[in-house]
Amino acid sequence: VEPFSLTPAPLGIVWSADGRWVVAVWQEQDAGPAALWVVPAEGGQARQTELTVKGRLGGLNVHTDGKRIAYSVFSRRPEYWVMENFLPGSR
Repeated sequence: VEPFSLTPAPLGIVWSADGRWVVAVWQEQDAGPAALWVVPAEGGQARQTELTVKGRLGGLNVHTDGKRIAYSVFSRRPEYWVMENFLPGSR
């Protein structure tokens, strides 16, 4: 298994329901956007998804079907987003 490291520590990290993926959100700078990453639990290359979030992440959860996620962002203007089919092979 190749080590995988990003600094600073992730803002949120959860397992996929099937245990095959670790889903994490990292923010490289305090003012920059946070990015959603998926890491294979068996080892291999981590992959950054297309989802980026501006603001401070408050929570992260992966649906049991592996096709949807829920997250919250602390913001003065509320928005609601859905991202589907973000895990490889979940389409």
